[in-house]
Amino acid sequence: MLTLGDFWLGNEAIHKLTNKHTYELRIDVEANGKDLFAQYTVFKIEDESDNYRLRLGSHSGTLKEKSIDFGLSYHNGKNFSTYDKDNDSDPSGSCAERWHGAWWYAACHRANLNGKWGLKQDKGMGWLTGFGSNWSPVYASTTETKIRRI
Repeated sequence: MLTLGDFWLGNEAIHKLTNKHTYELRIDVEANGKDLFAQYTVFKIEDESDNYRLRLGSHSGTLKEKSIDFGLSYHNGKNFSTYDKDNDSDPSGSCAERWHGAWWYAACHRANLNGKWGLKQDKGMGWLTGFGSNWSPVYASTTETKIRRI
């Protein structure tokens, strides 16, 4: 029986998995009745001593990014931050506390799949594309994150 809901594999398990072989990442999002996706040619998480730093390859897909300063690409090379371990580069405080969840924050986010579900605002599960007004945020009703060995 398949159970749907929130599931987090954990950074240590993802690190061990993604450091044995080369993987790509695909994120499927449903937002405003549309199915969108973002795909990255490389996906890797470094180990705990490197704060589970995120490594991504190039982006493609219908969940757009205007440049590497938007979407998940903005978080490439960033450390993972939690409420109790602030590894972000924002001098004004903890991004994990401010934006509702642990993530690969810089100062602070352009994509946050660990945001609060159901909110259509910055603390919600959002993705800033960089196009149009207000950076054209996409707020998801569902997401799926998948990796595939290449």
